[in-house]
Amino acid sequence: MKNLLVIGALVLLSVSCEDNKEEVIDLEQIIPKSERNYDDTLKTEQTDTLTFLFDLDLARSLGLEFSGIKPFDEPLFTDRFGVKGTVKLDLLRDENNVRFCSWTFKDSLKTRNAFYNWLDCFGPNCKSLKYLQPGKFQKESMLIFVNDTAIIYLSSSGNLKMEQWQAYFEKRTGVTNWDIVIRQKSMNKAEWLFYGTLNGSDKRQFLPLVKERK
Repeated sequence: MKNLLVIGALVLLSVSCEDNKEEVIDLEQIIPKSERNYDDTLKTEQTDTLTFLFDLDLARSLGLEFSGIKPFDEPLFTDRFGVKGTVKLDLLRDENNVRFCSWTFKDSLKTRNAFYNWLDCFGPNCKSLKYLQPGKFQKESMLIFVNDTAIIYLSSSGNLKMEQWQAYFEKRTGVTNWDIVIRQKSMNKAEWLFYGTLNGSDKRQFLPLVKERK
């Protein structure tokens, strides 16, 4: 009799456990699978950001042919001087890529401070250059555009056409005046210029920047 009571208790315990057993739910049955490809979305967002920083279509319409854009994060000397915004890109083509750097500042005082300090320590070798002196900044071709609130630096082992770049900036940003433009062709000395009019002429052009000009 005692054995029958034990067996009965075990049967009741077994039934009770089966009634309380939790059902295992497959999450895939209640959570719809996303059809979004996050890798592709990330690439698209990166492309849109780079396109915002540099307009390839506009550049091509002006004869500046590039196949793509690649950002770089190498620290540069001009980054140190109260920069409000920075753009650092490599503009890609079959050969002779262009390094494109742009710094914007709050006001002309900060811009000038950054520019003059840059002249005192230019390039990886911290070369000291004099204002308005036609020295050699670097081996590669170079363009530097400076106005009240921006400094733009372009460098390439190939040719850089100043008029094309000025047209790009004018159409892209509406900027028509540059207080200082420094042009240096590969292995040559730099020329100091400004973009404006001369002797009451309506024609805007690149003109020599002389010390007497304020």
